[in-house]
Amino acid sequence: MLRKSKLLTGSTLIEVLIAIVVVGLVVTGVMLSISYSVRNSAESRYREVASQLAQDGMEVVILERQSEAWSKFSLRNGIYCISPTAVSLSDTAQSISTCSTGSYLITNGNKTYTRYVNITPDSGAMKAIVTIIWKSESNIDQHVEITQRFQDRAI
Repeated sequence: MLRKSKLLTGSTLIEVLIAIVVVGLVVTGVMLSISYSVRNSAESRYREVASQLAQDGMEVVILERQSEAWSKFSLRNGIYCISPTAVSLSDTAQSISTCSTGSYLITNGNKTYTRYVNITPDSGAMKAIVTIIWKSESNIDQHVEITQRFQDRAI
């Protein structure tokens, strides 16, 4: 009788293997959850930087509008690259790809952003759309846009 009770108190090899598998699954789930959280945190930071760059770009357009007469500002129509140090819209781009080269690129940490504004007429006013483009961690184009309408102050 003593001998039989000693055998029943230990764990079998199958029980130990099942315990190891369960612990492994739990640890894997936790690690995947942490990895996903870190990746989303990084993407969130990139989007925050892009939003700030878009706002800074719109400030350049607003300053341009404040310094120019409506008769001159309302003639602006097209795409303008906005360099990292821009204080005016003097750089007119032939295409958006022009803004993706050289001194127009904005680097923040390990990300490179492209910034441009598209100014178009809009029912007697002018519409400016500042766009920021960057590549995500999975190499997919991401973008942030800010839109503002401008009109003649005399109206």
